[in-house]
Amino acid sequence: MKTRYFVGLRQIELDNREELLLEYYLVEEGKERGPVFGIEITGRYESKPQRPFTQEYTGPISDDAGLVRRLAEKLCLGTVTPFTLLEQVDQLLGEYV
Repeated sequence: MKTRYFVGLRQIELDNREELLLEYYLVEEGKERGPVFGIEITGRYESKPQRPFTQEYTGPISDDAGLVRRLAEKLCLGTVTPFTLLEQVDQLLGEYV
């Protein structure tokens, strides 16, 4: 089972003047050896907030919730979109290792 914890919200204006809301989540998955954590970013048009426009999930990154939350906060501050999530997480993890 997955549990999502809200981390932050960013808003960007697209070329067509539509507003895209980016929601950042820490995702906890229960595994046999304890919880593991990943990051999800969901993009929604402001005019249609009930329907996700795009969504990306990293899958489990670490069993350290604090580390994954800090990564999610950094991604939110940088207004990372779902389209580049996986690449940005790879780069950030390289800095931590």
